[in-house]
Amino acid sequence: MKKALASGLVAFVLLGMVSTWLLLQFDRQMQTNRQRQNLESFAAEIETKFFLRHQAELSWLASQEAIQRFLASGGCPSTALTSILEQVRGLVGLDVVYLVDAKGKITVSSDPTYLGTDVSFREYFQEAKAGRTRYSLAVGLVRKTPGLYAAVPVFVDGRVVGVASFRTSASQLDLALAANPGIFLLDPNGREFSSDPNLVRNSSTWIWDGPSRVLASGHWNRVIRHPLGAVSGFSLVSLEPENWPWVTVCILNLICALLVVTGVSVWHQSQLARERRAEQRSRHERELLLANLLEGIAVLDTEGKLLWANPAFQRLVQTDSAETSQSMKDWWETPGEVPWAEVFEGKRPWVVFEGVFRGRQGSWTPVLAGLTAAEGQFLLSVLDRSESHRSDQLLRQSQKLTVLGQLSGGIAHDLNNILGVLMGMADLIKMTLAEEDPLQESVDLMLQTLTRAATLAERMLDFARQTPVNRVPIDLTALLRELLFLSRTALPPSVVASFEIPEGPLSVLGDENLLLSALLNLVINAGEALPEGGSVSVRTRPVEPNRVELIVEDKGLGMDESTLARVFEPFFSTKLDKKGTGLGLSLVRRTILEHEGTIEVASSPGQGTRVAVKLPLAASKF
Repeated sequence: MKKALASGLVAFVLLGMVSTWLLLQFDRQMQTNRQRQNLESFAAEIETKFFLRHQAELSWLASQEAIQRFLASGGCPSTALTSILEQVRGLVGLDVVYLVDAKGKITVSSDPTYLGTDVSFREYFQEAKAGRTRYSLAVGLVRKTPGLYAAVPVFVDGRVVGVASFRTSASQLDLALAANPGIFLLDPNGREFSSDPNLVRNSSTWIWDGPSRVLASGHWNRVIRHPLGAVSGFSLVSLEPENWPWVTVCILNLICALLVVTGVSVWHQSQLARERRAEQRSRHERELLLANLLEGIAVLDTEGKLLWANPAFQRLVQTDSAETSQSMKDWWETPGEVPWAEVFEGKRPWVVFEGVFRGRQGSWTPVLAGLTAAEGQFLLSVLDRSESHRSDQLLRQSQKLTVLGQLSGGIAHDLNNILGVLMGMADLIKMTLAEEDPLQESVDLMLQTLTRAATLAERMLDFARQTPVNRVPIDLTALLRELLFLSRTALPPSVVASFEIPEGPLSVLGDENLLLSALLNLVINAGEALPEGGSVSVRTRPVEPNRVELIVEDKGLGMDESTLARVFEPFFSTKLDKKGTGLGLSLVRRTILEHEGTIEVASSPGQGTRVAVKLPLAASKF
């Protein structure tokens, strides 16, 4: 913990130092940029106000023919020229307006004291005389006679014959510079320029350390320089003290500290929030897992009372999560025979056992249970084995049916032998009687009965052997008449069979015995759906080309969606507690499919059931 705090402190100090340095550099750069922008703006302002504002007047003066002719010929001053100069002076408010010949001598001036003065060494004259663009302006600041000087070349036949120039006082420029104490106007020698010596601000005491650093007034300053485009060699400079802004440093350190503390706090809170989200997600996943387990889970106290249970356990005991009044002894059919007491007594850490679980509403469920001791509590897990027991019962029932099939095959074989002997004896009796003997009718009936019994025995043998379907043309009309006869015998007295039998023959390919058995099964099922009595209707109609539809319909109990979805499932039956094997409709569907037909069942509770069987015809006529 101490190492972590020390590391955090060192990181904080380093971060504060680096952040302070970066912020100072950024602040200094911002100040420099602002100062440079201010200096550039001030330079543009004074150039426009003081150096460039009379360019139009001088250009006009240089374009006058009288002045051009005078300078080109070198003639004496004339009154007209002097008058023109005075007009320009009075118009623009200049101190002196004058003309200079090509040699640099002032030949005409509004102030006579200027006549004959040599200005050839002045930089503004030299720049104006060398001007390559027409009426280019050259401006200069002169210390000997302090003021602003400007000149434009006078051209004749493409050559410069002289310049037109003026002088004006620099006092307004001095006042503009004095109003900006941080900005100085320096000449090419690095001295401060001012037409009024009283306004010079101690620039003569500066000690330069390179072009961008100067010691002024006892402080080192960084120099920001901006050259004047209008005056060659002159530039504006701005001084920025190189001092540490301790107030700014303290404020920046305080801001850094607050940022670090805030960052650590935010990081800590984000970590806590992440941990809480992870814990909530883990808890949600556990709850979701327990809620969707098919196995019932319950937590019990030391006395076996229920503390918590998942939804599967609540369904078994038929209670809700808020009800905890039940205990371990309330859930078993025979509590004394269940070995869970040894776990509560501390003799065993866990136990697994089978038992019959009892719900609060009297339901009984076979279960596989496990009880485990865990930190002063007990964990009970219960697995519902109802489906497993049901499957075991269906498997045993299937095995019984298999044995029954084998047994019926043996019985049918022996019965067939017995019937063969009886049919032989009946034939002998028939042969010994005269044709007009009244006993002939009884013997014929005996032979018909024995033949039907032999056919029944043959069906039993076919069922036991699982012989393939023998598809031959059969008359469906005759089959329905026989089905009507058998239905009246098989249905209870309260149920009436209503048949619509076609008038003519109707030929289909199939096994007569299997089809008769399948249709009879449908009729019997319809009758069992009418416990209070009613009518079972059987009718036929042509549907598609070369197909016929047989409909068996009742208005009985009907089936819900879950039962209807499993109606053809083998061993599924709603009559397991009473009678039935659950194989009837499964075998009916198999028989119809073997005859290349289809079967559909539609039903709803209280509305009855409708079974539609479609079979292919052997001929196209109905």
